[in-house]
Amino acid sequence: MNPYTALWKDKMDIWRNIEKKVNGITRHEEEKLYSNISCHLSKNSLASLDQGEKAETLSTHTLFCDIATDIKSGDRVVVTKPNGYLITVTTGEVFPYTYKLEVMVKRSDTA
Repeated sequence: MNPYTALWKDKMDIWRNIEKKVNGITRHEEEKLYSNISCHLSKNSLASLDQGEKAETLSTHTLFCDIATDIKSGDRVVVTKPNGYLITVTTGEVFPYTYKLEVMVKRSDTA
């Protein structure tokens, strides 16, 4: 049993580009693989100590999910927050730990 799942209130749907062969023609289509999986999307902000005149803030996002989750780099994930807000991210490198996966993600809707 994963002790972290009690803390994760977000839900996610995982979409992946799948190569399909139809009538001898290879096509890449995005397909929903999993739905309503417990997760946690975390945002970290780092203040830049730039020597220039203006300070910049760097925001990074990390997705946490169960170790048994089939998630790969390049997947599109739609995270639903408890208030119903939807956040779309693209997965990067996946770091496995004992009970969880830590996935570096990039938001596609951030200006």
